[in-house]
Amino acid sequence: MRRNRSGRLGLLALVVVTGAAAGLVPAYADGDDDVRADKQRADARARDMRTDLDASLARVDAAERGFAEAEATAPAAR
Repeated sequence: MRRNRSGRLGLLALVVVTGAAAGLVPAYADGDDDVRADKQRADARARDMRTDLDASLARVDAAERGFAEAEATAPAAR
């Protein structure tokens, strides 16, 4: 159990440091309201990024399916 907790703490530290470097997580704040507002902005940005990623992956999947269909229906080139 100790190892599991240590791994989670290490992952959390990595996420916080990476997020702070990217500007997603505030490095410090003056008060609870500032922290809450920063967290809400970071959450909104993360949701937007996830939506963009999902849309990009859907386009890639559609392109791969289209390519596979075209490849399957095209006569063999010789």
